[in-house]
Amino acid sequence: MTYALPDAPDGLDPHEALELALSLLEWAQGEGVGEPEHVMLAYPVVTTAKDGSIVRTLTSVTVRRPKVRDLRDPKVLNAKSDMALGVELAKRLTGLPDHEFDALDSVDFERIGNVVAGFQSHSPTTGSSVE
Repeated sequence: MTYALPDAPDGLDPHEALELALSLLEWAQGEGVGEPEHVMLAYPVVTTAKDGSIVRTLTSVTVRRPKVRDLRDPKVLNAKSDMALGVELAKRLTGLPDHEFDALDSVDFERIGNVVAGFQSHSPTTGSSVE
């Protein structure tokens, strides 16, 4: 399929304008606006069967953006400390089963926690509007 490029303003070559627009779109998507983040694990989690055979090797984790339902979860609301809150929220946002989440190395958990915290830091401030 071929698209006709519109005339670019101020003498800008249409192909350059398209490349610029695509670069800006790629940059915006890279800012995590609504997109899940993928974390490569420094220490992969190996799940084994009872006979010792490897069932799965987890090398990366996808962390989705939190929704209000995540923040209203009783385990999140009733967390007794910042650490407990981080654990519960990270567990919900990764969707990992207990045995895999509990087997994460603390280095990888910290990286996942930084992603979760980053989602919160991109929130608009109180009183601002989002268009």
